[in-house]
Amino acid sequence: MELPVFKQALVGKSDFIEFWSRQYSYENESLYEDNIGKELTAKRIWDLFLWKNGRPLSDKKAASVKQNFIDDKTDIPSERDDLFLSAYLSKPGGAIWRIFWLHCNRPQTYPIYDQHVHRAMAKLKGWEEI
Repeated sequence: MELPVFKQALVGKSDFIEFWSRQYSYENESLYEDNIGKELTAKRIWDLFLWKNGRPLSDKKAASVKQNFIDDKTDIPSERDDLFLSAYLSKPGGAIWRIFWLHCNRPQTYPIYDQHVHRAMAKLKGWEEI
């Protein structure tokens, strides 16, 4: 039996992405790949939130997606705006899903940010883990 051993090395962005992308395989990856960076139709929004949730949305979550993301027509600025972000992340719908929604709308401005990204940043920057 052979097991992988991860060695610490400084590499460029493309090598980093290539290495780590091989470590993950998601059954519903097409829900993300087929919809991110494209016009956000209701169908694409449902697919992206299904991907994010990892399983079918409960009735409560589906109602929240409809009300806070499909029906809400808030324009997400193309440039980072801390004043906007402070107010926007406090709105109903939950900060986690709002952070994801920022990414869905402006993936180049707002990269994907989740608990795993946060843990990696905490480790790299020496932050205290939350």
